[in-house]
Amino acid sequence: MRKLILTFIISLGVLGAAMAQDVKGSVAKAEAYLGKGELKLAKAEIDAAVKKEVDKLESKGKDPIPKAKTLFIKGKVYQAIALSKEEADKSLAEKPLKTAIETYNVILKNEKEGSVYYGYANLQKDQMYGEVFNKGVEFYNNNDMEGALEFFQKASVIKPQDTSVASNVAMIAYELGDRKVVEEYADKLIKMDYKKPYLFNILANYALEEEDYDKALEVIKAGKAANPENMDLLVQEINIYIKTEKTDEAIANIKDALEKDPKNKPLLFNMGILYDRKGEVAKAEEYYKKTLEIDPEYYDAHYSLGALYYNEAVQIYKKINELELDSRGRYKDRETGDTLEAKVKEWYTKSIPYFEKATELNASEKQIFELLSRMYNVLEMKDKYDAVQKKLEAMPEN
Repeated sequence: MRKLILTFIISLGVLGAAMAQDVKGSVAKAEAYLGKGELKLAKAEIDAAVKKEVDKLESKGKDPIPKAKTLFIKGKVYQAIALSKEEADKSLAEKPLKTAIETYNVILKNEKEGSVYYGYANLQKDQMYGEVFNKGVEFYNNNDMEGALEFFQKASVIKPQDTSVASNVAMIAYELGDRKVVEEYADKLIKMDYKKPYLFNILANYALEEEDYDKALEVIKAGKAANPENMDLLVQEINIYIKTEKTDEAIANIKDALEKDPKNKPLLFNMGILYDRKGEVAKAEEYYKKTLEIDPEYYDAHYSLGALYYNEAVQIYKKINELELDSRGRYKDRETGDTLEAKVKEWYTKSIPYFEKATELNASEKQIFELLSRMYNVLEMKDKYDAVQKKLEAMPEN
């Protein structure tokens, strides 16, 4: 039994050697194997055929470019490997699609336009492009984003100047979270003068993820230069300025944006926030109220306007606390003390309606009820004070 097994192994080795020796470098054989789908044998034959022709030409001191037919069959073999569904075939060559395209391009470069193989190479590239592009669309329509990405990338290899395909690759890669591919194709697109706003927003988002605000602003400014009317880029820049507390720059940008879209609720509200941050109460009030004209039920604007007025009262209380008291606990400067207390009540009176509306829109914010309780008490609004105290008692402890 051992002898039989040994003989069988030896026989396999002889057979393999015989197969290797049987490769003649025949273009006809390569074409025949290709027709049968025997890609491994087809590749072995065409690779040998190309080498044989190159060696012969080099030995004669000639330009080592094989015959057009040889190159055409090589292109078809590598194309078949690249598009094969069989894993064994896909492993036969590294970057077979790139090799196929380069091979067809050699034909197009060296053959006369209108010649047989010039036409064949052009037609083959177009057919290959159509096949892989349609496959990408098919995968995309079936929500197979990985498959779509693979075939759109292949289409981009075939037609690297096609911005629509490169754009598809960038967008799908972004959806899949493949940053490397996104950045590669975004760079290609920008170099091809394809400067759609979404590309710059994506690249800026990557910079923001790394908290590289300078890089994000650089990208957005480049995007704005190419798309001066685009609101998304302008808003992105505003958000970066807000994030980095560059209030004046943010305000300037929002003013530009509001010229294009004067009823933009988020822009109006953010303008109020920025002026609030700067302590410009009248301006903050103006923009909060403009926001509420657009959306009277906007919780954030009601809360912010109520807080704006309440905080003014807090500032006055600080002054009141600095006043000297007599032995009976009364203000030594009675007139100043009474004036300041009256101002506190004025701000409280302005604040209450907006906080009350905020509680109607969101009854879970305990802090607002606590502020209302304090203001009701100072203004001697007993019924409202009692009502809000009951609500506070019913609310869970933080």
